[in-house]
Amino acid sequence: MQVREETSDPRGETVARAGGTPRPALPLAPAPDPLGLLHKLIPAYLVLIFAGAGMFKFGPVMAAGHEMSTVHAVFTAINAATLTGFPSTVGLEDFDEEGLLGPVTVLVLMVAGALFSMIAGGVAVVRILRLPYSPGQVVSAAFASLLLAVLAGATCLLSPDRRVFDSVFQATSAFSNSGLYVGRLSGASTVRGQAVLLPIAFLGGLGLPVLMEVFDRLTGSRRRLSTHARVVFATSALLYFAGTAAFFLMLASRRTPPGWPYESGWRDALAAASATAVNARGAGLPLEFASSFPRAMQWLLIVLMAVGANPAGTGGGIKATTVAQLWAGVRDALRDGVVPRAFGVAAAWTGTYCALVFAGLLLLVWRVPDMSGDQLLFLAVSATSNVGLAHDPVSIVGPGLYTLCALMLAGRLAPVFVLWWMARTTHDAEVAVA
Repeated sequence: MQVREETSDPRGETVARAGGTPRPALPLAPAPDPLGLLHKLIPAYLVLIFAGAGMFKFGPVMAAGHEMSTVHAVFTAINAATLTGFPSTVGLEDFDEEGLLGPVTVLVLMVAGALFSMIAGGVAVVRILRLPYSPGQVVSAAFASLLLAVLAGATCLLSPDRRVFDSVFQATSAFSNSGLYVGRLSGASTVRGQAVLLPIAFLGGLGLPVLMEVFDRLTGSRRRLSTHARVVFATSALLYFAGTAAFFLMLASRRTPPGWPYESGWRDALAAASATAVNARGAGLPLEFASSFPRAMQWLLIVLMAVGANPAGTGGGIKATTVAQLWAGVRDALRDGVVPRAFGVAAAWTGTYCALVFAGLLLLVWRVPDMSGDQLLFLAVSATSNVGLAHDPVSIVGPGLYTLCALMLAGRLAPVFVLWWMARTTHDAEVAVA
């Protein structure tokens, strides 16, 4: 008599097969979860930050007599790794001029921060949007995009009065939306400023999945851009042109006192407005301090800093796609339409961001009582959005500086957690938030 041997089908169920004895089906190995990459990236990222702080505190990176305190070492490391780029009274100019160990450490932290943001966010966005990219392709695209941007930017920035290292550092800082620099920084009204630094910063803020889609579209391997990519381009263009127009009107219409940097004419005002519209959404290049702008312009800067760049990019903030999703959700609700779950994620992330800013503001008011409330709000939003713009070089010390460190770190990590939460729980989204 024949005995049907039982095997397991692809679903792990027991199946009988003729000519054998029954045997239990072996359980199938679970499919690898691409989001598990987060558990490796975040610890490595944090360890690198602490290693950088140790280098600034104990390593031979500072000029004699300018050794960093513990709080400034931690601030410098987090300021670089989170791509915030605050100008500080203890800055890069205090590094030992005879060596490059200090600037190289900052450069490594910036590169690590850019790769962390693009890879950790990019894998999540690809899963949210169901794009045809594997985690390995996301990692490769992150390295390739950073390398190409730095090579192109550094080549264009080369000049007789700027070292090769300075050009590489500034190009990396621009694509990373960091704002830190060494050497001579090109101004807002220069060709290199408008045609090199600002466009590179704009590209870094678009988000890695969008750059991947554009590359595939240009090479013919993709027919059309996703809804997410189209929303990114539409909101980025709208915010840039609206911000430039508003800033230009504020700068050009103001009576210019002696020494005002834009008293030479409307061209300088337009260049400054264009640079500020890009700077406010993440680039943070220290072309001008916020204290030199009209007060109304400073408040508009706060709004643009809060909006920020786009998911899986090097910029921070709530993200322009989050604002677009909130607008679409409110519109659908008022029309008695179906509100997607992505609207709830966008609302939850916006509330979390506002709570972080408010908590940071309360701590700064408590610990830095000698600064005005609007300046502290500006600092809180700039830190949480990883922008790095400020009224003056940051001179806060002690617990106030630790508060800025916490805000910068939260502003870099929180959007990643929101993206991965959305990737695990949302299956019909066409636009990624955070």
